[in-house]
Amino acid sequence: MHIIQAPKNTILTVDELFENYVNKLLISEQQMEQFHREILQYYEALNPIFLIRKVKDDKRGLIYENALGHHIKPTDNSPSWWLHHNLYHKMMNDFSTFNEFIDNIPCHMFDIKLKGHVNHAGWHVAHIFNAKDRRTNTNEWSHDELLKKTLRNIHPCNYFYIPKTSWQRNGGDSEVIAYFYDKFKNKYSTVFEEFESIVNPDGQRFKITQSAILVDTFEREKETNATLKNNQKESLSKERWPNKKTIRRLAFHASEIEKLADHDSFEIITDNGTFRMTKKEFYSTFENVTESKSYRVDGFYHYPKTPKKALQYLFKN
Repeated sequence: MHIIQAPKNTILTVDELFENYVNKLLISEQQMEQFHREILQYYEALNPIFLIRKVKDDKRGLIYENALGHHIKPTDNSPSWWLHHNLYHKMMNDFSTFNEFIDNIPCHMFDIKLKGHVNHAGWHVAHIFNAKDRRTNTNEWSHDELLKKTLRNIHPCNYFYIPKTSWQRNGGDSEVIAYFYDKFKNKYSTVFEEFESIVNPDGQRFKITQSAILVDTFEREKETNATLKNNQKESLSKERWPNKKTIRRLAFHASEIEKLADHDSFEIITDNGTFRMTKKEFYSTFENVTESKSYRVDGFYHYPKTPKKALQYLFKN
């Protein structure tokens, strides 16, 4: 059973994206129920290994014991690709035990030995609830906190699928996230309430879903030459990008960024062009900045030379 290829270089509504593409990627309700039931049983047992998103200087795939005696194994986003492949193709029962299934989950994208998984088909796996937050002291994490972070990281109820040509824009869009939240809550209704009670204990709320939200799938280098994209860009309200900072070189001001919600966007206008990203993207990409003394204490971090990883957020020269 082949994975449907992600669309490219077009604009469609989020409803069209879901009905014509994403709906054909989704794991069955039966596979989701089985996975949900077994993973909760696994984390009720003694000494489970919590698969959390890598923080600070932790090494992916190595098992750490925190100050409370819990075992932690850091990962990148590779579990989402591997789990989708195995659950979509109904391969979970190919493993002799669920413990073996968990033990085989890769922690680094280079460890995935699969062909034809979602990323190969042009999809980025985004998260409804953030897999990472600004709490990085793993020694303070209790069993409940670790379970929340693990399920946010690896539970397929928390995954949604966006063409990777434009995942930075669409994967962090609060309206797109709200749309998939509603869809998953309905499709996986037998487990979603219990899943959400664990991963969303603070009761995070989502915007009202708008099925007509436009999702572009243009590759960044082609956007400026796409007439349709340019026409859409002209119609955007200036109010959508209220958080702008003008400076000669790429720099981040904590006072401007920290007041934003995770999915709010901000712009930095420099001599090298305008960079646009969400707060969530900033924390994901510039981990070295957010953990630096300059940013955390002094409230300001600047690059003498623009790093390559920032170029993905270059909106215009």
